[in-house]
Amino acid sequence: MELSRKQINDLITGVLLSAEISSSSRDLRHFVSVRGYVETERGKEMLDRFINENKIETTVFLIMDYEVPKEYIENDWEIPDNKIINGIFIEGIVGIENVQKELKEHIPDLSLLEPHWKCDAPLG
Repeated sequence: MELSRKQINDLITGVLLSAEISSSSRDLRHFVSVRGYVETERGKEMLDRFINENKIETTVFLIMDYEVPKEYIENDWEIPDNKIINGIFIEGIVGIENVQKELKEHIPDLSLLEPHWKCDAPLG
């Protein structure tokens, strides 16, 4: 399954998408998140909110695939770096086509990705 047009529009306008998937343990929760950004001379910058077809090929993406102890989410505690388990963070993926390919390695169904605020994903 490919990203929907809405998901693509969200990503190229700076919306962080996240999903919860099966974890490796009952004591953990597993999340996958993806965010687009622009690389400039000054470093990474947020995307503007305008939909532009050129952004489909030029947006740069970051994928975060990680697990955290469920008690941190259930108690709304801040998660220290040493509590992020099995973390995979991939930066510098250019274009929707390439990010879709990489996401398929981390999440079984891309339709699960939704705006971050609708998910319990703690990192964003």
